Amino acid sequence: MKSNTFLKFGAPLAVAICLAISCTSSDKKNGHTDATTMETDTSKSIQGNPEFSDAKVKAVFDSYIELKEALVASDSVKASNAASKLEAALAGAGSTKGNQVAGQIEKETTLDGQRKQFNQLSADVETLLKSNKLASGTVYKQYCPMAYEGEGAYWLSNESGIRNPYYGDEMLKCGSVEEEIK
Repeated sequence: MKSNTFLKFGAPLAVAICLAISCTSSDKKNGHTDATTMETDTSKSIQGNPEFSDAKVKAVFDSYIELKEALVASDSVKASNAASKLEAALAGAGSTKGNQVAGQIEKETTLDGQRKQFNQLSADVETLLKSNKLASGTVYKQYCPMAYEGEGAYWLSNESGIRNPYYGDEMLKCGSVEEEIK
């Protein structure tokens, strides 16, 4: 009887605790503290949307944030729709490589498949953003050490608070701000 109770309640709890400890431990190895890894809602800081000199780059960033938020919400349909908008915005901004990755995310039918492409897309969008001037505000480059089975992955955000697109509500606050792009 005790064995069945442990399997029903104890095993999932043990896995959740292990994941939380692993994320925190990985960040400590990288020089991060628990405060940057597991932020609370009260410490979440929203600075507002950054503004770009180029309207095409703004359209890319706005569509990218829409896709990121769909992945955070674990909504593959919204992610596909946002990827479609992003694909068009990237084409308009002249990013062929990013355009292709966004197209792959749009066509992907599973959330895991969409998330697998998101790291590459983030790198492509980051390159575009850094090659253009921000008129105001900050873009936050964030990092999750647990993504891709411990390889880690990046994403961009318009807020310093962590909302992890690779795990959604499984590990929503797992990650840290690695760079501020101004």
